[in-house]
Amino acid sequence: MTWLSLASIGGLLLLVLGSSAGCRQPEAEPRFENLVLVTIDTLRADHLGSYGYPRPVSPFLDSLAANGVRFERTIASSSHTAPSHASIFTSQYPARHRVVRNGVRLEPTVPNMAGLLGTAGFDTAAFVAMGFLEGVTAGFDTVEARRGLPYKPAEVVVDTALGWISVRPVDGRFFLWVHLYDVHNSDGDPAVPEKELQSMQADAAERGDELIELLTEGHGIPATTLAADPDRHNRYDAQIAFVDENVQRLFEGVESQAAEERTLWVITSDHGEGLGNHDYPGHSQYIYEEQLRVPLIVYGGQDWISGRVVDPMVRHVDLLPTVAELLAVPLDSAAMSLEGRSLVRLMESPRAEAGIDFALSQRRPIDRRRRREGWEEGKVMSVQHRNYKYIFHSAGQDELYDLESDPFETTNLVGQGLQVEKELAAWLIRKYASMRATPLVGTPEEPRIGPEFIEELKALGYLN
Repeated sequence: MTWLSLASIGGLLLLVLGSSAGCRQPEAEPRFENLVLVTIDTLRADHLGSYGYPRPVSPFLDSLAANGVRFERTIASSSHTAPSHASIFTSQYPARHRVVRNGVRLEPTVPNMAGLLGTAGFDTAAFVAMGFLEGVTAGFDTVEARRGLPYKPAEVVVDTALGWISVRPVDGRFFLWVHLYDVHNSDGDPAVPEKELQSMQADAAERGDELIELLTEGHGIPATTLAADPDRHNRYDAQIAFVDENVQRLFEGVESQAAEERTLWVITSDHGEGLGNHDYPGHSQYIYEEQLRVPLIVYGGQDWISGRVVDPMVRHVDLLPTVAELLAVPLDSAAMSLEGRSLVRLMESPRAEAGIDFALSQRRPIDRRRRREGWEEGKVMSVQHRNYKYIFHSAGQDELYDLESDPFETTNLVGQGLQVEKELAAWLIRKYASMRATPLVGTPEEPRIGPEFIEELKALGYLN
């Protein structure tokens, strides 16, 4: 537990350090007419070719990255699906938008991407693979979400989205959100696509020790963990390859209806996956880099953003002001107290100083089921600043890592007298106090799960 207790939050100065500056005024003319947001559930950044992965898993996504903007270090606001998506849509952290776990609904009174674009005249539609994500679709005109199990596979979600595109008016602006769940389900039902799985197994056999060396030394996964389930990465990568094929189908279908250079594509993930780092295969329990560092690719068929790589840290909460600026949708970030800031300046000049100093992330709350599984009690939050990452545990040992020298977070620097430890701990406590004191909705901190989602979440293992 940190030297500042959560019990003392109420007495802290409600100062928001590192608050974001207001979004730049929109261009007189939009740089893009339409927006397509693709969120690929549970996709680690380091499993895409454009992020250095040598396996043939993502040729189409890599082509978009090569001809668009690839953000090297993008930090998710949560390692849990619904909270992370809510942060993408609202430019707020979970402690303020209050979607802290799957099945909680985003209150329609909270300003969000779909509502703002809808007010600006966009047709808005969401096609998602799991029913509980319907809870974060506030503001969308058209919503189609899977109810029950199994999840809706990528080809079905894409087919449905393309059906919507094919019948909508060709002269109006649109915002299309497509959520794909297949990578999340690399161990589940329905089975991993056989063609892609066989391809990955053959690739693994050909690479042999080279692949093991990549995963142990390049990704920091213990060799003993790989040996315990040698096919895990084949399944995971097979699902990525399957999704990649379907994102290409989506792209080709959309571009047949709308001019390529007028449609802005934003492709990211809600969170990553453990895959054995820190001896953990999943995501919700921890907020290490394997859970929080996600891909972010922006493509638009325009020369000014072609072939660019942005190295400075950015965040999911930056997406709303970014797309608002590119679409020329008025947005008063300061008045709305948004956490994010537009990334357009970085897209124009990747070496520019963007002023994004802090990235905050939160673990989902513990419940009875997680308690029985051995989860740590209390709250777990992190803040990243330059190359340092501080993880606060209200009921356990805090952690501090130098991500430049220790990217796999194996050497805890807490207690070694580093000034950055006190600075980041103080920032995090003050930030959390401010968010607690200024909620966007009048719900309790741990809002109730919508009853319509309970059976689905039970079947998925999220609830008892």
